[in-house]
Amino acid sequence: YVLGTDFKAGQTKFKTCAVEYLRAAGLTPVAVASCNHLGNNDMRNLASSDRARSAKMRVKGNIFGPWHEDIDHKVSVMYMPVIGDEKRDFVEYTSLGFLGQVHTMVTYTRAGDSVLCVPLIIDAAVWCDYFSNRSWPYEDVARALAYLFKVPE
Repeated sequence: YVLGTDFKAGQTKFKTCAVEYLRAAGLTPVAVASCNHLGNNDMRNLASSDRARSAKMRVKGNIFGPWHEDIDHKVSVMYMPVIGDEKRDFVEYTSLGFLGQVHTMVTYTRAGDSVLCVPLIIDAAVWCDYFSNRSWPYEDVARALAYLFKVPE
């Protein structure tokens, strides 16, 4: 399974790979619609605040930056308590093919969100121990470890 740069499911990284695959196949990607579901406290906090908007804009603004196509990218984030800690992601890729014919590809990802965080937490603990042994100020440690987290605050 392809892991993302934040050591989680790799959904964002997979999106960029899928779009590159479509381009290499001679198709022109025009839209990517993503629907994310999570039932734990992280998603409840994200879905019920302005953080969702900033997270969506960050993903939308950065994910397809290297390409010059005008890809319409929408991200929907939903809190669904019934699925608990499971993370679900449904993505629809719409492209134009020969003579403007529409081509649609869909991906679906399911994973346990907390389990995906274990390597991230281990890395953070190791780095905290490293910085602690060198008496780094807390603010510098937080800045140094921010790359491990999607929304460092």
